[in-house]
Amino acid sequence: LKSADIVVTSTKQESVYQYSQYSSFSPHKARVIPPGVDHNKFHHIHSTTETAEIENMMKPFLKDSTKPPLLNISRAVRRKNIPSLIEAYGRSEKLKRKTNLILILGCRENTSKLDSHQKEVFHQIFEIIDKYNLYGKVAYPKKHSPEQIPSIYRWAASRGGFFVNPALTEPFGLTLLEASSCGLPIISTDDGGPKEIHSKCDNGLLVDVNNINNFKSIMEKAIGNNSQWQIWSRNGIEGVHRHFSWDNHVRNYLSMLS
Repeated sequence: LKSADIVVTSTKQESVYQYSQYSSFSPHKARVIPPGVDHNKFHHIHSTTETAEIENMMKPFLKDSTKPPLLNISRAVRRKNIPSLIEAYGRSEKLKRKTNLILILGCRENTSKLDSHQKEVFHQIFEIIDKYNLYGKVAYPKKHSPEQIPSIYRWAASRGGFFVNPALTEPFGLTLLEASSCGLPIISTDDGGPKEIHSKCDNGLLVDVNNINNFKSIMEKAIGNNSQWQIWSRNGIEGVHRHFSWDNHVRNYLSMLS
């Protein structure tokens, strides 16, 4: 950091709140060049074959798999704040009636073999599902392949769903870009990277995830307005292509060096 002429960061937050902790970092050296999305993988054109495959993955959990899904894809760690998402969902009669909650939390054989932090998160998850009797409304498959992730986004989009990121801190938010590129609008924490993504894409709603009732209200506000969903979906696809492609990343990088 001391000898560099330029320090490339993904977001302003990364520069202000992370690199600034180092005494040898000079803020004037920072240049924000966000990473990109592989549009060959993450696109909005879905096939009936892949939709059926993801449908089969979710069906064992859900009474009605045709409802719009509130999708989360993340690691089962405290910072990702999954229990708060389930709590907000559980408190809402409207969300329970009109949507399903889909949690893609990595792959696991047996929760007893996970590390202590992940065990604690899964314990909280199962506890809240039980507390609100969410069986038939929440899916949490044990396995998926990396190749299925774009298909899961597209499956959720084909049903008019949302990608929900409840993380306590989010330095960037690559999953938000992946989801948006697949036509799936977002409901996200208002911390860090998502603010910058939203400001460029206008592809959903931001929320203070520390306020559970407000979180619940924002999700209720988002669902059920098909014309607004279409606008957010289109904005996300176009915004990610315009601002967060690898081609754009390379152009910005090279222009900065010249």
